[in-house]
Amino acid sequence: MDLLFFGPIAVLPEPCGTVSRLAVEFHVQWPLLVAQSFNFAVVALLLHRFALGPLLRLLDERRRTIADGLANAAEADRRLAASGRQCEEKLQRAAEEAQLLLAGARNESEAQLREERERTERELAALRERERERIEEERASAVRSAQRKLREEAAALALHILQGAVDESTAAQLTAAAARAIGKG
Repeated sequence: MDLLFFGPIAVLPEPCGTVSRLAVEFHVQWPLLVAQSFNFAVVALLLHRFALGPLLRLLDERRRTIADGLANAAEADRRLAASGRQCEEKLQRAAEEAQLLLAGARNESEAQLREERERTERELAALRERERERIEEERASAVRSAQRKLREEAAALALHILQGAVDESTAAQLTAAAARAIGKG
């Protein structure tokens, strides 16, 4: 179809095809349609440039921010899990060290108890030995004292018995011999 331009308005020749017939039937005014199409294109370009473009950039920036936030959250989760594992490991090591310290303290306590018991037993044995020696010394002293008294008594008895039967020199000899015999026994 041929368009004829007469100034600002385009004029169509007589309708000749299906499109032309439909345009006439629907009362299409070609100059108005072209002007509205041009206006629509200008508004669409302006909206795209000044409204949709910044809006799309804002949406892209928001997507990037959200993606960065998700990546940071994933990294924080990973670090949190790692620090949780580290805390668990540290707690496990601390528990093991505490068990070792307790075992060491228990062993040290048992060793000190054994040493104290051995020291007490040694002191007790030394005390027993000193007491045994003291008792032995007292017994020996008592035996010596008893022997001395026995000698004196025997001598006195022998003197008493012999005073009537033997003379004094024989009595002295017999008393000395008895004293010697008791001293040896």
